[in-house]
Amino acid sequence: KGSGTRAQTLMPHFWGDPRGASRRRALRWALAAAALIGCRNSMDHAWLAPSAGIRAANSESEPSRVELSRALLRPATLLLGSLLPPGVLAAPIEAEPVVKEVPVEAPVGAVRDDVGILTPSNKKYLDGLLARLEQETGLKVRVLCPPSGLQTKRDAWREYLRPINKGWGIDQYSLVIVADQRFQIGSGKMLGLLEINPGYRLQERFQYRLTNDLLFRIKTLFGDPKYVDAKGTDVAVRDAVENIVAALFTFVEDPSKRFFNPVSADEVRDILKKHKS
Repeated sequence: KGSGTRAQTLMPHFWGDPRGASRRRALRWALAAAALIGCRNSMDHAWLAPSAGIRAANSESEPSRVELSRALLRPATLLLGSLLPPGVLAAPIEAEPVVKEVPVEAPVGAVRDDVGILTPSNKKYLDGLLARLEQETGLKVRVLCPPSGLQTKRDAWREYLRPINKGWGIDQYSLVIVADQRFQIGSGKMLGLLEINPGYRLQERFQYRLTNDLLFRIKTLFGDPKYVDAKGTDVAVRDAVENIVAALFTFVEDPSKRFFNPVSADEVRDILKKHKS
């Protein structure tokens, strides 16, 4: 069907002529024969590849399967040449252009913003805060602001993350905050800004304290569209990062301390003040 459609596009007058029924049947048979023999030719290439040395040794005394296939294909090619208009078989097929993806560079610092949702001063502040957390506790927290819509493209998202994960050294002891302004398809409704991804080893270390419930409440509070509209995206990301950092500082210093809800603004201020360089 696909070959017939292609030929019909090339030869509208031939396919519309009722007197060409026999020629059309002959063309269909020729196309089928060419496809079958071409498929057999490809199979020969595949299964003969491991024994190429053996075939080369016998090539002088015995024709190869590939040569026989080419010999069988030659009459089909001549038949097609007699049915198709001049130059159709010889016409070159243009290859589709290869789109080269721009490589993603490894991140510099603890915050990567590819969409500019953070002000330069805020990005610098968060870089310093996360560096201080890692220096004092060994805990690795990173912030990623990817291009909008990239997360919906699975392969592109995976390729985008590969050099970033490698550059940051992300492992199961890390925590990554993703800030991506997403919208509901169809309605255009704004969705939550934040996703918080903790490594399971990190959660094992702070078992019953760094819980999924706590992280869900943090991302729901600071990533809620109403909060983002009121405070701005830049401030919403900063507040979420500060809340998580304050909780982690507390977990390290006081093994008995737990938070069932996001850390209060006053507690965040006092905790970060103690660890201010």
